[in-house]
Amino acid sequence: AEEALVVLAELRRLEPHNALTMTMAADANVALRRFHAAFDDLRQALAVEPNDVYARHLLAGVYQSMGELDLAAAELAKLRQQQPRYHAGWLAAAEVDLLRGREREAEQQLLAIASSVEVPARHRITAGLDLAWLYRARGRFRAAERVLDSLRREDGAEKVRAAPGGAR
Repeated sequence: AEEALVVLAELRRLEPHNALTMTMAADANVALRRFHAAFDDLRQALAVEPNDVYARHLLAGVYQSMGELDLAAAELAKLRQQQPRYHAGWLAAAEVDLLRGREREAEQQLLAIASSVEVPARHRITAGLDLAWLYRARGRFRAAERVLDSLRREDGAEKVRAAPGGAR
C-alpha cells in the first residue's frame, strides 16, 4: 500500500481533480489504517464527484473505523438515497445499526434484504447469516435455525441456476 501511495501521489500531481485517484489513495490509506488521511482523500473525491457510490461507502467505513457511528450512518443514509439498489450499502447500514445498539432496526433491514427476490443472492445470504447471528446472540435459537434452513434452500437454488443448463 505504501508503494501504491507513491504512485498515486504522482498521478494526483498530474491530474489533481481525478476523483478515482483520490479514492484509490483513500483505499490504500485504509489498508494502512491511516483513517484521517483516507478521510481527507474521500472528502476531496466526493467534492469532485458527489455521486461516487464507492467513495461514499468507503467514507462510511472510515467513519465506522474511527468510532464515528452516527456519521457513518448518515453517509450510508445518503448512499441509500443516491443509489437505492446498492445492496452492500443496506448491509453496511444494518451493521452500523447493530454497533449503535439499534438491534431492532438492524433486524428489520436484514429481514428486508434476506427476503427480497430483487436482491442478489450473495447479499440475501449475507443478510441471512447476519440475521441468524443476531437471533443466536439474543437466545432465539429456533428463529436462527429457520433462517439457516432458508439459506440452505437458497444455496441449493443458486447452485441449480449456476449449473450449465440450469434453471433460466
